[in-house]
Amino acid sequence: MMLFSEAYSEYLESTSMKDRARDAYEHVWERIGPELGHLYIEEVTTSALDAFKRTLPEHLGPRSINHRLVLVRAVLGFLWKRGKLSSVPYVPKESVPRKYVEWYTRKEISYSRASVASSRSDTCSST
Repeated sequence: MMLFSEAYSEYLESTSMKDRARDAYEHVWERIGPELGHLYIEEVTTSALDAFKRTLPEHLGPRSINHRLVLVRAVLGFLWKRGKLSSVPYVPKESVPRKYVEWYTRKEISYSRASVASSRSDTCSST
């Protein structure tokens, strides 16, 4: 049986990544390790991940919470691919609202629609 902290170490040793990415993972692990590191890999279930999410600071947004969960899922997937875990549990990520970028102002959209409609009517009347 393997502890999740051991699995994380094995994941880092087996994965080639740039130093900056490794540093980012180490930073994220500082929050994950104390909560999940002592569990055996079979004990890292969806319920355990729900409990982990409840321990995260309230000021974290959905995207920040998901950054932590992505690392957990990567380690679990790594173990599964190597036959050390029978299945990967569902990882309950947060929904992240999409930012709507308004490329055009409402006035520009109205003008564009009007000019398209005008060009269509001109084309139809000339035939």
